[in-house]
Amino acid sequence: RPGTSEQAAARALASSFGLRVEPRFEGIKDASPGLIVILTKDYQRR
Repeated sequence: RPGTSEQAAARALASSFGLRVEPRFEGIKDASPGLIVILTKDYQRR
């Protein structure tokens, strides 16, 4: 959540693992505080 310690923690985690950080979407925006990690298969070659 922007402006909270969660944002800094999310950025640190993303940096460590080469992930991207996105804001919470409608379906999870009211979830309990904490980091939420959603893993998906990325079919694009990098």
